[in-house]
Amino acid sequence: MDQFDAYFTQIPDWATSLELIASEPEERFGEFPFLVPEGSKFVVATTSSAEGREPASGLVRLETKTPDEDLSEKTLENEQEFIHENRGLIVLNDPKAGRWNFAVRSELNEPYAISLMAFHPSGQKLANASSGSSTPTPWKCRACKSTAKALALAIVATATFPAIPQALITAVSTFLGGMSAAAVGAFISSLLGDTADVIAEKLCQKVNLC
Repeated sequence: MDQFDAYFTQIPDWATSLELIASEPEERFGEFPFLVPEGSKFVVATTSSAEGREPASGLVRLETKTPDEDLSEKTLENEQEFIHENRGLIVLNDPKAGRWNFAVRSELNEPYAISLMAFHPSGQKLANASSGSSTPTPWKCRACKSTAKALALAIVATATFPAIPQALITAVSTFLGGMSAAAVGAFISSLLGDTADVIAEKLCQKVNLC
């Protein structure tokens, strides 16, 4: 991880995020760990421009492995998983807890970033956020937007896809407290064209943390 500047954010009983920025990329391959907490509902990993506002070009690829398998390239798409290393996007619902290893292969000579998020709300916190009973504060809003950045970038990336991945719809539904797939699809469609920062704030507004 020497080539990355790392920024870690955690909201207890809610979400954890890790942002890695390669400001002066020299190495073409990098591998880094990410601890997925017990009870995590989903994990999202994305690549983006260094400022984190738009997806990175297809020259940055992500790979992953679970705590008990070898690192390998793969492309999957179903309601639970969306893994497309060429597009730099990974969405995993109901992931196994433990130390995951992610890897990036880059053909870029320009800066780029990697954003990861694990969503692990406690039952009470999720219920409070869904019902709007939590009182927004500047700290909650900033932390929520930081942890939701990877999810927001995943939504930005869908503008280049022929259809919104079902695994992403499942993850967003979970984040929003169980919103129906049809409503989530409409919500995601309404966000396309917004920047990742705006989308993260709108996601956090939906759960009353902004």
